[in-house]
Amino acid sequence: MEQFLENVYDVIFQPSVAMRRIAAQKPVGQAVVAFALSVLIPAGAVYLAFETANIGKLLPVIVLVLTLGGLFAWFSGAAVLSMIAEFFGGHGTAKGLFVAMGFAHIPRILAVPFFVLEKLFPGGIFAMAADLAFLVTFFWMLVLDVIAIKEAHGLGGARAVLVLITPLVVLILALLAVLFFAGTTLLSEWVRL
Repeated sequence: MEQFLENVYDVIFQPSVAMRRIAAQKPVGQAVVAFALSVLIPAGAVYLAFETANIGKLLPVIVLVLTLGGLFAWFSGAAVLSMIAEFFGGHGTAKGLFVAMGFAHIPRILAVPFFVLEKLFPGGIFAMAADLAFLVTFFWMLVLDVIAIKEAHGLGGARAVLVLITPLVVLILALLAVLFFAGTTLLSEWVRL
């Protein structure tokens, strides 16, 4: 338990050192606990929001969807990013990246108090604070993902960023290709008329 708390502390305050150590030691159990807490604690905040809207009965479904969707994204994301990191010259392991990325979810927990305050006192400054906390948490998690890739695979910062954005770039290019071919097909059909 002490090692887990030390890892969480270091991820928050010394992310590069923590991610390097975590990727090398590969404490899978600790990463699963960190991930589970980062899903379940925010789910409690979501429950508060649904409770005030009188649809709190959906909490088990929400927790199940968040947990399974998050696990799938975490596992598949680590696998794909590890493969891409190898193409960019990285030399780490997929397991090391998987564990480091599990700890990268920790900031979600830190945004929960702002969300709870927004639900208890709707409108005003608490709503702005919750929105700001959401944005800060999102970008903080992206930075932790970049640090995890960098430290788990021994890459530089720029290459780690490229590894992280490559799947998005490929997805956008594939979507543009589909739209282009669909557009040309529709245009050729329209010209025939």
